[in-house]
Amino acid sequence: MVGGLNAGHISSYAPIASVLELPYSFPSTAIARKVLDGDFGKSLSDKIAEASGIRILSYLPSAFRNVSSSTKMIKTPADMVGMKMRTQQIPIHVEMVKSLGASPTPIAWAELYSPLQTGVVDGQETAPYTMLMANLQEEQHHSA
Repeated sequence: MVGGLNAGHISSYAPIASVLELPYSFPSTAIARKVLDGDFGKSLSDKIAEASGIRILSYLPSAFRNVSSSTKMIKTPADMVGMKMRTQQIPIHVEMVKSLGASPTPIAWAELYSPLQTGVVDGQETAPYTMLMANLQEEQHHSA
């Protein structure tokens, strides 16, 4: 049993799970919950179980991912052009950052604070509560 596992990690066992990592798929948490708790979510859970033996019992879209930066406010994709952004080493995350015009830099979560502090990367993306739990706001003064 797992809580809070990133769908990108499940996709290594069942590639279809990476559909949950597509950026900007849902305009709100309420809509995400409605879709994932409905027919689509049940069908996806069945397909993931067939491919991997892992059964999703419940989806918990608790927060959308936000982008933070030490260099500037990011309000549009154009604002990310040329930036060095931390990503997870998950192919869809790396490709998303590339498509936004930034340079993806995979860095493990446990090692993230120091690269933000020293400028190895300009920013990162994650849920707002995760940023606060790790005190990333100390180094990331711009959050969108």
